Amino acid sequence: MSLRLVRILLLVLIALEGALLLFGPQTKDHLPAIQEALAAKEKPDWDDDASMGIRYAAWINLALLLVLLGTAQWWAKPFTNLKSQISNFKSAGNQRWFWPLVLLAIITCVALRIPLASKSLWWDESWVVLQVSHGKWRPDTKKPGQLKFTSHDWKRCAFYYQKPTNHVPMSLAQKTSFTLWRAVTDAKPGAFSDLAARIPALLASAAAVLLLALLMRQWGFPGAGVVAAFVLALHPWHIRYGVDARAYALVVPLCIAGMFAVTRIFQTRGFAVLPWVAWGAIEFVWLWAYPNAVVDVLVLNLLLAYGVQRYNDMPWQTLVRLAVTNAFAAMAFIQMFLPNFMQATRWAGNETVSQPLTKALFDSTLSQLVLGVELAWPPTVEAAGLVSSTPGIGISSFRGAMWVLLAILVLLPIARHRFAPKGSGGPWWVLSNLFFSTSLFMLIVSSTGSYFYPRFIIAVLPCLIAIVCLLMAEAIWKSEPKGLPSWLPQVRRWVAVPLALALIIQVFPFWKAQATLLATRPYAPLRDVSDYVAERQALRKDGKQYLVVCYGHGHETLPIYLPTVASAVSRAELEKYINQARTEQRGLLVLQGHTGHNRGLIPDGFELLDDKNVFTQVNSFAGIDPEFYYRVFEMNQ
Repeated sequence: MSLRLVRILLLVLIALEGALLLFGPQTKDHLPAIQEALAAKEKPDWDDDASMGIRYAAWINLALLLVLLGTAQWWAKPFTNLKSQISNFKSAGNQRWFWPLVLLAIITCVALRIPLASKSLWWDESWVVLQVSHGKWRPDTKKPGQLKFTSHDWKRCAFYYQKPTNHVPMSLAQKTSFTLWRAVTDAKPGAFSDLAARIPALLASAAAVLLLALLMRQWGFPGAGVVAAFVLALHPWHIRYGVDARAYALVVPLCIAGMFAVTRIFQTRGFAVLPWVAWGAIEFVWLWAYPNAVVDVLVLNLLLAYGVQRYNDMPWQTLVRLAVTNAFAAMAFIQMFLPNFMQATRWAGNETVSQPLTKALFDSTLSQLVLGVELAWPPTVEAAGLVSSTPGIGISSFRGAMWVLLAILVLLPIARHRFAPKGSGGPWWVLSNLFFSTSLFMLIVSSTGSYFYPRFIIAVLPCLIAIVCLLMAEAIWKSEPKGLPSWLPQVRRWVAVPLALALIIQVFPFWKAQATLLATRPYAPLRDVSDYVAERQALRKDGKQYLVVCYGHGHETLPIYLPTVASAVSRAELEKYINQARTEQRGLLVLQGHTGHNRGLIPDGFELLDDKNVFTQVNSFAGIDPEFYYRVFEMNQ
């Protein structure tokens, strides 16, 4: 890219930021409202915080763009040393079988995920649909007693951040999917499709399968790439979170794409512009979708800094490109996330519940990463039929196997030092660095007592799959360097093939059982519960409407399926609805899920729900987690 084009691009960006300051949100319209709310010790309206964040971000970026424009003559000049264009990387070539098999892996990926994607959403997904990507049912001021659907605009979708549940890139993609679905189906206001909500996640999962195959082909292992693509398509953990319409479906392809961009930067010695542009765009979207990825992004940038210093003929010019790439990524991130960060400062640190990384949670994370299933479920009704790993192998055997696996995955890439970027595009360097970043993230979470869920480290899943497939591919196909015994490759194959078969035999039963479960159950049965309430209402002979109440956690998201549902979060509120139903001579249905959470936080209401003289359980619905098990109670007349 010429210096002239760079300057034109910077001037266009400066003009856009200037236009945003002139015609976008203005300080006088929002800052006084924020100050007034803070003076009254109240939380400012999200729109005021977001609008000021947009404005502050524009000022910050305007300053950064002016600095880049003033220094463009220094950092934008092309390399003059032709050696920097030369890469000793040799392409694996184009095999005729590669694309048909990759296409089959993509079809397998989508086919395994559609059954789960077509069923009901769970709490976090429903919250996003209700709060940002779709809309809410509200009382109609012109028609008392009736509800009116109010859709959310694009600004709310991008900048409503009252909870970290809004993973904005996925929310925007979901809103786009809803818009197209309504245009095609001519759906009524308020209607939405579970599958339409998850189409972006399905596309991201298919992209992850494709990118993993391409990445490993870029490393010179097309056969291993095809195998890795199928493994990712079949892995139950990726089936589950590859359907979830949140950031985790995006994190996997973004991580793989990031490794691809870093690899291409190494292979081109930093001379080509496109890999730098790709890396900047990837790290921006990765952080925007999932800010916890900052550790992964930081470690990959440190790897780039080290690699270009060690293996480049013009290290300082390449380091400048790395810095400028990160500057552009940072500007995009600041513009899109600062409005959300300002809202986060109002609630961060005030959480009433926590889930630190304990030893049991660490074991559970390893079980889900390797076997795709939970370590162990409690012996409760809610957990009946769910798949876990320890009944099959025992907790002691599981821990021993996991520690051996971790040792192999950590030590082997280090031992493979000859696979440095200079020689092969850096597969072992890139993969081992992402394992390091994952370990560092878990160490930070553990030491600070921060919130942790196993899905937080799902980016390491394609790295694990790539390492296993690369090890097997090298053991089976790679020839030994000169000077080593000729019989060594044959012995290595005799060892590798039985190990691969043993791994498949051990893992297959868990994967099959979990894949079957995910194909037959909904994520959480919110729509199922709603449909049952409608069916039960239709069976009433007196024509009166049931009074429907959701007790405890779950009441926040059920309205997306059941707009008329009321909420109760204490025994007193539940008694109020009991009295109302008796006074109005109506039936009362109480919906209750998230049993462990609700019994721990609001146990008093269960004294009534458990009393068979007051309520009778008339139905129950299972999901893929014990907390997603819902009961339906009917008040005794």
